[in-house]
Amino acid sequence: MDVRKAILEKFRFRGTRDNMPMSSPKGTRETLAELLEELDFNKGIEVGSRKGHYAMVLCQKNPKLELTCIDPWKAYSHLTQEKQDEIFEEWKKNMQPFNAKFIRKYSMDALIDFEDRSLDFAFIDGNHEFDYAAPDIIFWAKKVKVGGIFAVHDYYNFYRSGVIKAVDAYTHCNRIKEWYCTQEKTPIAFWINI
Repeated sequence: MDVRKAILEKFRFRGTRDNMPMSSPKGTRETLAELLEELDFNKGIEVGSRKGHYAMVLCQKNPKLELTCIDPWKAYSHLTQEKQDEIFEEWKKNMQPFNAKFIRKYSMDALIDFEDRSLDFAFIDGNHEFDYAAPDIIFWAKKVKVGGIFAVHDYYNFYRSGVIKAVDAYTHCNRIKEWYCTQEKTPIAFWINI
């Protein structure tokens, strides 16, 4: 199936010029999960899984999906290790019915667990600061097959977020002329991987 055609059929986009995303007034993260299932993209990763809320959506939309969720579930900022352990237990409970596994590592440490070009898609939702978001995009893109889908959550401005700058820099430097952005409270930027 032609991936670009499938995207344009599933989402309704307003076209733009230059290297700007085509925004979709119709289409959410659930629509993206449906698209991945329709494309028969059955092997993917989620970087930054927290309680597994989007992982559950991905697995519910595609029962054949082999999903690996990567998250260290380690203390940081205002979250103690005890709280992170509680969140991880909730992830395990939420994901128990599905064909999903976890890797409890930082995303850069988990890269060695995957062959290059071995994934159908990647969904990045890890640390949102630029110094973390940019390497997640650069290095996880190498793990997704050419023609797969690469998606990054939280493409909007908020405190200490560098997601917009990281996505814009990556798509510009790699000459990705056509990429897409859902229109929801916490949008997803995505493109066909090169």
